[in-house]
Amino acid sequence: MRHSAWNLLQVIWFFGTIPGLSSPVVAQVHDNYLQDKSGIEDRVLALSGKALKLMHARRYQQAELLFRKAQILAQENFGDHHSLTAESFNNRAANLLKLNMPAQAQPFAIMALNFYNQQYGGKHPGSIRGYASLAEALGAQRRWNAAELAYRRVQSITISMYGVHHPGLARSATKFAQFLQKRGDHPGAGAMYRTALAIDQREMHSKDPNLLVSKFNLGQLLAVAGREIEAGALLRQVLVSSKQILGDRHPRTRYYKRRIAAVLNKARQAKKSGNMNWAWLPVR
Repeated sequence: MRHSAWNLLQVIWFFGTIPGLSSPVVAQVHDNYLQDKSGIEDRVLALSGKALKLMHARRYQQAELLFRKAQILAQENFGDHHSLTAESFNNRAANLLKLNMPAQAQPFAIMALNFYNQQYGGKHPGSIRGYASLAEALGAQRRWNAAELAYRRVQSITISMYGVHHPGLARSATKFAQFLQKRGDHPGAGAMYRTALAIDQREMHSKDPNLLVSKFNLGQLLAVAGREIEAGALLRQVLVSSKQILGDRHPRTRYYKRRIAAVLNKARQAKKSGNMNWAWLPVR
């Protein structure tokens, strides 16, 4: 039988007023309650863990079933204002975005943020995750101004918690840059890509393959913006580095080779025709 925290207090108070009832009995009631809740917490965590593995394997439909079970279990037993419930909201939002369901993801991101804002003043990793999901959901619904505010909130919280050189800021800057590029704000996107690249160059080893992603993103943006010479130089540098670090036959090197050729060819065609309003190819 499930009890809310208020019901538990009522039970303990009631038993405590019965003459002759010893305190160990009251303690046992409390211990049994905690053990029951601990078991439920374990179940929520286990369901979420399995769902996250499915999500990382891109099995989003199956993940959604488990995320939903975890959310309902947490919500029914702990209410909306509990860390496990808030985390389940964040999980639902992130996975629904993978399923291309931004309108359905948005309320879960907001519910998660309600908890983290009230409990931690918005300065919590869960807040960063919630605002990131909210920004993506709003952007997908073409609510540009609201989405931009959410992206900027991600950055401000990350900086206040971790500083200006944290890898998390590079990732959020990349997401923000992609959003700005879709809006056609190439200068703004370029600034964000350069921010991400500067952090990655500072924090990563020069031969870290992940560093190439930031350079590749910036190179693509330069191509879209009509700066073909700069774009070509940077993108070819990415390809040369990928061959040196990963080898000619590595899937990522072959991927860069195909994409770089496609991007530069598209840039040349756009420049020739005078139509620079062409869609970019986001990094995979």
